[in-house]
Amino acid sequence: MAQAMHIPTKAASTTAAAVRKTLRIALPLGLAVAITGVGLFVFFQLVTALLS
Repeated sequence: MAQAMHIPTKAASTTAAAVRKTLRIALPLGLAVAITGVGLFVFFQLVTALLS
């Protein structure tokens, strides 16, 4: 018979706050990395096309 797990309310709210704080930092950082990567890709494609 499976037992139901009960997470204390304080632990759940603390976890949710930690996830929000992590996303607040990681999301803009990931977006900046993605934009930079795409920009570098386009730049090197243009350089390659112009030099060949």
